[in-house]
Amino acid sequence: MKRPGSPAWIISSHAHIGIIPTVLSYPDVVVLNATLPLPLTYTTAEYVGGNQIYILGGDSSTTKLDTIYRFNITDETVTLVGHLPGLSYTGGSAFIPTEGVILLMGGGFWVPNLILISLNHTEDTISSTIEGNIGNNDLMFTRVAWDSTRRQGYIVGKPYYENPGQGFYRYDPAVDNVQERVQLIMDVWPWDVANVASFYDSVTDKVYFLGGYKWQGTVRQDTIYEWDPTNETLTLLEERLPIEEADGKLIWDQETGTAWMFHHSTITPMLMFFKPETREVGSFHLEHFMDHSATRFGIAWVPEPKRMYMFGGNYEEWFEYATNRIQYIQL
Repeated sequence: MKRPGSPAWIISSHAHIGIIPTVLSYPDVVVLNATLPLPLTYTTAEYVGGNQIYILGGDSSTTKLDTIYRFNITDETVTLVGHLPGLSYTGGSAFIPTEGVILLMGGGFWVPNLILISLNHTEDTISSTIEGNIGNNDLMFTRVAWDSTRRQGYIVGKPYYENPGQGFYRYDPAVDNVQERVQLIMDVWPWDVANVASFYDSVTDKVYFLGGYKWQGTVRQDTIYEWDPTNETLTLLEERLPIEEADGKLIWDQETGTAWMFHHSTITPMLMFFKPETREVGSFHLEHFMDHSATRFGIAWVPEPKRMYMFGGNYEEWFEYATNRIQYIQL
């Protein structure tokens, strides 16, 4: 499968380990007048086409949430449209447009549920069910990488108390028994791991896993792993992220073949990228990314007009001061 033409702008970068990528300045973030109904952090956001972004779960600093909000890009309104079957925060999601389905990996320290959210645009209703549970895992920000070719999902979420190699899962919705749809793939990961960002690229036909924590959440990673679904092999690439990152969230632009990740430090706000087809890595310095940069927001990619929307987040003291801010970066 070929990828459409490249964007007009060019990013200076390097693709080889040992070379520090060029860091470029980037335009200001646009902060909307519209706000969320309440301050949120650790939420998940997913664009589902048209003018709709869904905002799933989160943390209001004092309460874990089961809420599903819908943000209208056109009129910038936020509407409560339903509830998840359980609390969900720090998770990540994948949208399956041909089925009108969002897969949400619940995340958090005690909520390792894979939740299927069905969207009925005709009747403007939603429904949600639990598709599987992968045990008492410290998943935190783990997301679902959806393989659109094989119609399967991949999840990395290593429980700290198990032996290495026990934290990689395949989700197969074609399995009749719901209890067997989430399947452990044995002896893949070499250590315990959490907070890994991931995506599937239909051009290279590979799944990629970026950053994360290892060794009981104490060591940040700059690693990029490539999973080959055909041969079921995991390869550590020579390329590295510009900086170690364990926020576990990214956006994937299939059109340009670019994965985008924020470095969530309030000292060095940075937007990193990885292009799997060319193995380019690099970053933009977010020179004007708010005072006391907001972090741990829900992030959604809108292909047209190429905007990165961010919902909620929090300030410097990351356990406190959730915000109701809605903002975006125009690429």
